[in-house]
Amino acid sequence: MKHLSLLSAFFLLIGIQHTTAQSIVDGSFESVGSATGNNGPIAPYNALSVTWGAADVDGECFNDGNALLGDWYVDLLQNAGQNPNSAYPGSHGSTGYDRIITLIKGLNVNTTYSIIFSHSSQLNRFGYQPDQTLAQIQSVQTGIMTPYLFPTPNSNVWEQDTIQFSTDAVTDSVYLLFSPLGSGNSCVSIDDVHFMSIETNIQSASFPTPVVYPNPSNGDLRIDLAGNSIRTLRVFNALGELVQQRSISSLSILDHRLPETAGVYLLQFETEDGRMGLQRVIRN
Repeated sequence: MKHLSLLSAFFLLIGIQHTTAQSIVDGSFESVGSATGNNGPIAPYNALSVTWGAADVDGECFNDGNALLGDWYVDLLQNAGQNPNSAYPGSHGSTGYDRIITLIKGLNVNTTYSIIFSHSSQLNRFGYQPDQTLAQIQSVQTGIMTPYLFPTPNSNVWEQDTIQFSTDAVTDSVYLLFSPLGSGNSCVSIDDVHFMSIETNIQSASFPTPVVYPNPSNGDLRIDLAGNSIRTLRVFNALGELVQQRSISSLSILDHRLPETAGVYLLQFETEDGRMGLQRVIRN
């Protein structure tokens, strides 16, 4: 999957009809950080009354002004050798690997989901080097796991990536795991994790990306439609719920006010010829 800067246009060529899954709880690690304290190690999974826990080693929460969403983010280190992409529950039988995990319940069977997350390498400042970011989905019901690998950003600038997975006929819960992957002393920072279901997957023709600014925003957006004949704008919250919809005609520049609630929103554009695209914005 291609990864883009937060201030770049994040654009998925998908159409969304409705969603039914519960959201990832605490995708910005606020309760985890509050429980562990600044630079505090994350306790093993199920040891804390928070959504995220550690598999194998720990990972640390930081509150140093560098978080993308909220006050906290997680740093993961790999201090020895290669991460073998092992399953959870269970350990890969070695030390030195930070892996964090959460359980996502209430999924629909035979349904496609997208998980959007942001990563960076905040620990560059201590000499740790980025390599790859491992994201792993494992079915609770069958144990089948799928790893996804992304180049870890080589800076402290947050970038976005997307995992897309489909449940089978029996899976209604999955583990989501993040870890660094690479040679010794590699690192990755994780923040702003959320997902939505995709009921319709549209492989649209080329769709020039509208420019949405400012992003992040205080709620007032200006949208340059980039020459597209947009007929409908829909706004979804981070749960995938439709919260706004408006018709557009003969406009090249559009002013739009987001809902008053702070958080992540997804703007879906539909053209006159039925092409669709989705762009992500943050409302402060």
